[in-house]
Amino acid sequence: MTLYMGAPSARPGGCEIYRGNLPMHFLKEEGHWDTAWEYFANVYGSFMKHGLGFLAELFKRYQIFIFPRMFIPAHQHDEVLAAILQYFDMIHSFGGLVVWETDDDYTNTHRQVIDGDIDSLLPFVDAVTVTTPQLRDLIGSLTDAPTYVLPNMLPPTWRQINNHERLSDKLVIGLSGSTTHYNDWLVLEPVVEHLLKDFGDQILFVCAGFLPDYLKDYDVTFIPGLPYDQYTELIKCFDIVLAPVDPQDQFNNYKSPIKALEGMGALRMVDGQRMGAAVIASDNSVYRLAIEQERNGLLVEHTSAAWYDAIAYLVTHRRERLQYQRNGYRWVWKNHDISKTWRLWQTAYRDAFMKKGN
Repeated sequence: MTLYMGAPSARPGGCEIYRGNLPMHFLKEEGHWDTAWEYFANVYGSFMKHGLGFLAELFKRYQIFIFPRMFIPAHQHDEVLAAILQYFDMIHSFGGLVVWETDDDYTNTHRQVIDGDIDSLLPFVDAVTVTTPQLRDLIGSLTDAPTYVLPNMLPPTWRQINNHERLSDKLVIGLSGSTTHYNDWLVLEPVVEHLLKDFGDQILFVCAGFLPDYLKDYDVTFIPGLPYDQYTELIKCFDIVLAPVDPQDQFNNYKSPIKALEGMGALRMVDGQRMGAAVIASDNSVYRLAIEQERNGLLVEHTSAAWYDAIAYLVTHRRERLQYQRNGYRWVWKNHDISKTWRLWQTAYRDAFMKKGN
């Protein structure tokens, strides 16, 4: 089989190993598929430069075409949709399969996340892949195409020994994310203040990627956004990873538990044992996919009091914290190791290809 990912917002130039194209790397290396990865804009540019002959060669070589998070922009809706559908028609004329992929809710139902829509695009794809059962139910309501759940996985780099020094000799408590978490993290404002007052000599509080204004007055270490490989090394320095999501924002019910997976799967050696971070997350349906309460992490009510109690408990109870770190690490690498689970993608793509009648 052959597979091509025409990503609208992805790294060009082959199959570097990072979260976005991990399955393609292992399909190529282990499954011996012919795979490639490129910006969709670059493909279109090559078409404009070389003409239809370029596309014909592309569509002859590859059978499955993946389009991650593609949507139709509002400001040029009709012309962009027409161009995309023409592109899809050409793929179909060569017997190819069109797959749309997402790990977020792009419906704009619960939060405006795109300036455009996917509704006008989905009826024309042959298959859809998502990361959770919740997202499958939501996206699946917009299309008759078969929809497959392919959970987020971690690459081998997450279980390599961290070659960098720790951020601090103190216990490191970490938040990571973008500006989209502004409301999610609000619950922590009084928590951070009280934690630093009660345990300031024991903890270092870190915000990575984004520092909301309501935390800027506290002694919080801010680390700007990092390339994926450096981000991996940073998470390996966190002893406790926090993953709060606002239950009032229904958009959060359709995300994946990736923050928990990354935290638990980021290897560090503690007392000669392989461990990840201890993860505390809001108790919702998404994080229940990854965390078994009081076994490999903690799920908490989304209140400041509950968050303070959970964090303070792990700060003061080393044995329990290490238990979650140990169990979380083992669980992630049993269930979310892409080097073992890449065949899920192989099975899904083949099934979709056969259902299309190829």
